Amino acid sequence: MRFFCQQGFDWTAVKESIQVNIDQGEILRGGSTITQQLAKNLFLTSAQTPMRKLKEAIITYQLEKHLSKTRILELYVNVIELGPGIFGIEAAARKYFHKSANRITQGEAARIAAILPKPLRMLPTENNTYVQARVKHILREIHTTHPHGRACKNSPQIGFIQFVNELLRERQYNPLL
Repeated sequence: MRFFCQQGFDWTAVKESIQVNIDQGEILRGGSTITQQLAKNLFLTSAQTPMRKLKEAIITYQLEKHLSKTRILELYVNVIELGPGIFGIEAAARKYFHKSANRITQGEAARIAAILPKPLRMLPTENNTYVQARVKHILREIHTTHPHGRACKNSPQIGFIQFVNELLRERQYNPLL
């Protein structure tokens, strides 16, 4: 997971996004990191303006300077939108699997992670080809990688799901921690 390897900004993702957007002639992809998304979700609107992006960059820098990566990710999983009006891993676990986040299985957590690129257009309980393929990939990668050891080479979903599983086990899940 490149999150653990960068300092709030993923210049590789930004470069790739710019190239895709230029090639397609429209904005189809963003390059925001987890820290940038956290900054936006906690402190800003979703307006796509240069001023908001500047404020987001400043807040991102401050979050990275003052919080550990673990704390940033912990906050993120508690505020991320994982469906229409569903914010945080606890709400998602209750909505989609009818149980607390500390009781979801690795497979259920992988299903939640699988929708992250498009949480407003997909459901973790869907059995469409995309979700099924992502879940298989995530579970295969979980069993062959360590969450932080080779994290810089893994996809964001892999690192995310491993982190969430560890966090839930370690803390017995308390959304206020």
